[in-house]
Parts: sequence; structure tokens; C-alpha cells
Amino acid sequence: MVIEMARNRRNKRNSGPRIFDYIDRKTFFIIFVILVGIIIALLYISFRSTNEMNRLAKQTEELNDRFQQIYQASDEETGTQTETEEEKEETIELTILGDIFCTTDQISDSYDATNYRYDFRKMFQNIESVVKQADLAMGTVETNFTKQDYTSGTKYNSPTEFADALADMGLDVVNIGTEHANDYGTEGLTETKEYWKNKGVTVVGDTLEENNVRIYQVKEFKIAFLSYIQSGLITSGQENVSVYQRETAKEEIAYAKQNADFVIVWMHWSSINQSFASTNETELADELVELGADMIIGNHSNYVQQMEVKKNSEGKNVFVAYSLGNYLLNTNDTHTQVELILKVELRKSKEDGKVYLQQVDYVPIYAMDYGTTAKPRYEYLDLRTKLESYESIPTQEEEKVRYQQMKDALEWIEEVVVGG
Repeated sequence: MVIEMARNRRNKRNSGPRIFDYIDRKTFFIIFVILVGIIIALLYISFRSTNEMNRLAKQTEELNDRFQQIYQASDEETGTQTETEEEKEETIELTILGDIFCTTDQISDSYDATNYRYDFRKMFQNIESVVKQADLAMGTVETNFTKQDYTSGTKYNSPTEFADALADMGLDVVNIGTEHANDYGTEGLTETKEYWKNKGVTVVGDTLEENNVRIYQVKEFKIAFLSYIQSGLITSGQENVSVYQRETAKEEIAYAKQNADFVIVWMHWSSINQSFASTNETELADELVELGADMIIGNHSNYVQQMEVKKNSEGKNVFVAYSLGNYLLNTNDTHTQVELILKVELRKSKEDGKVYLQQVDYVPIYAMDYGTTAKPRYEYLDLRTKLESYESIPTQEEEKVRYQQMKDALEWIEEVVVGG
């Protein structure tokens, strides 16, 4: 009797609910197959995502390598030096930004209703470190800072806080030689220039002073700046800006070379929304090299354009960037959402005291618009860093679209900058 009761208790313990008490074997098999299918699909998606991220990383690395190979000074140009001699030769790094605009949408987005002021710093926070680490940072700013109403489009006038944000970010030299310099006449240009100067920023591109050459010294390097607008590009408002004329440029570049180690010329040229410089621009670049320019930085086209290295009569490399794009937000043209920050290394030779182009690299920048409901709505992103931060391809639809846009932008940059 005791044995029988024990056996009954064991049977009760072993007779708990089983899966086949609830579903038949056929249904179980179907569910099992579905679950296995889901797991395989997830593993496949993960595999594809990982492969895609690896491909993107490899593509970025190859792009960097290709660019470096083109714009890295060769041993013949630098001379064969021992390690000790290399340490003695001083170098500086320049950071160069493209056309910087300020639209009314950016102004509205940057308004702080709590403190009744504008704050543009968040817009630039992702690229600030790139600018600050340079020995000398510069860019073209296509807006004014006057007491008139804030506008953009035909005329540009912005809050002074926009200039504050750029100065705080680290800009040392600003080029204002554009078609918008005279939007508010001589008075507006003077007011704009004075505001920059009061922020400690060197201004080039106007003719309000007796000498149009600006010289900036950093360490043992004296860098001269000039700025011209291509003849015929603007038909009105030419007063107070330097419209390019060969003889004037010849005299000014000669003066710059006598008083500085390296001459950088800004050229406002090209048709808008063009990704390749025309024959007019390439021939004008040849002329500027002949006149003695050591580096040429183009702007105005809105799009990033090709770069190249030319040789001057002394056999020195002269770097030409036909356009670095513009920092213009709220546009539907995806190509205008891509800009470049150039990073240029210059070397001063101990042997002859001359300054040489040593290396050029760049940081691709993406102008992100998160939509009218986002706050902040706009920001500039380091394109490489942002893409590398993704561990996998986003699945959320909006973020997936942004990811693809940035990926396409990086590929476009390769086609224009390296392939061009």
C-alpha cells in the first residue's frame, strides 16, 4: 500500500501540463519553423548590416588614403632629412572653411525665447574642435551685421551673435569679398567689418583701407591674404570690393610676397550649383599661379568642386581648391548640404627659409536638417565621424533616411574631390 501511494505521487508529479496538451504537433511544427525563419532573417539582416558598415569603413579609409597620396609632399619636394632636421623645421596647420551663410530659418531656430537672445553655438558644436585645433582658421562669411532687419536670400543681414559664434569657434581670418558685401552699401559694409575687427578677427575682401593685403603672423610664419571677385560675376554693387584685374592682382601679390612667407588668394568665381570648375576658372587659377599665389581657395558655386596641385615657376606646389561648398541650411538641393573643411599643413624650410605646402587633408561636413519640429533643427556634422558612430544600419525610418543621405554624400565627395 505504501509503495502504491508513492508510485501515485510520482505519477502526479510527472503528469504536469505538456505543450502537446495545448497544441497539436502540426501547429507546433509550423510555429517552430516560423521562429527559426525569424532567427535566420535577423541573423541575415545583422550580417548584411555588419558587412555594409565594414564596407563603408573601408571606403572611407580608401578615400582618405587616395586623397593623402595626391596631396602629400614627396621626398623630392621636402628633401632627404634626418629625424633631427625634421624636428627643427617648424610647421603650422591651417583650417579653411567654405562659404558660411545665415538664413532667416537658422535665425529663427537659434532664438532663445527664455533669454531673449540668439545662440548659434549649438549649430557649430560638432565641428568646433576641428577649427580650434588649427594654428590659423579662416573662412568666407556671406552675411552682414548691420542695424537693419534680419534677411536672407537677395540680401543677407544677421544677428551679431552669429559672428560671435564663429569667432568663439576659432575663426581668425574672415573673407567678406562676395556679391553680398554691398547689400547695405558702404555704411553696412563698414559696420560689418568693424564688428569683426572688434572681435579680434582679421578681415579681407574689402577695399575700405589703403592696402588690400592682409598679413597674419602665426609662430614664425607670415601669411598674406588677398580676395578677388571674378570679373563679370557681379554687375552692380562693385564698390568697396576687389573685382579681379590682372595688373592690380600682379601688384598686390608682388607686395604680399615681399612682406610675407606665403600668399593665399580667395577667388569668388564660377556659376552656382556646379560641381566642376569651368575652363575660365582653371585658366584664371593658372594666371594666379603665374603671378605668385601659393594657394587659391575658390567659393560661390554652392557645390564642392575639384582640387588640384599646380607647379609655379620655382617648381613649388600650389594647391587649388575651386570650391569648398557652402554652409547653407534649409535647402532641398542635397549637394549644397555637403561642405569641406580643409586642413593644410605648411612647413618652413631651415635650408632656404621658404614656406612649402606639406600636406592637405579634409573633413567632409554635412548640413543636417532634422525638420521643423526639432529643436535644434539644424546642425553641422563631421560626416566621417557620424557615419563611423553607427554600429549597424538604423532601422528607424527617419534615421535610416538620414544615414543613407550621409552615405550618399560621402560617395559623392569621393567622386568630385578625388575623382575630379
